[in-house]
Amino acid sequence: MVSFLQTGIGGSSLIFIMGMLAIFFLFIILPQVRRTRREKRFQRELKKGMKVITTSGIHGRVMDLGHTTITLETMAGKIVFERSAISLDATERLNAGAEK
Repeated sequence: MVSFLQTGIGGSSLIFIMGMLAIFFLFIILPQVRRTRREKRFQRELKKGMKVITTSGIHGRVMDLGHTTITLETMAGKIVFERSAISLDATERLNAGAEK
């Protein structure tokens, strides 16, 4: 078994690599995991009558909720979407503008 010191990788280099991995995790992986959890919670908590915007930009009001689908009433009629097609960011901006 070859140790790190024998292969030329010193202790400080190993600490540097571990630090870089920790920074990568804290600033890239962890925020994405939090955002994904927040989006999933939003999709679970959708209710009838809510005004939402889809990821493709379609505005509508929630008419019916299925297990994985959602029916929106738009100016063009009723359209069925997957719950994952509802945009959290756009819907928050829409509802924040309506409250003002």
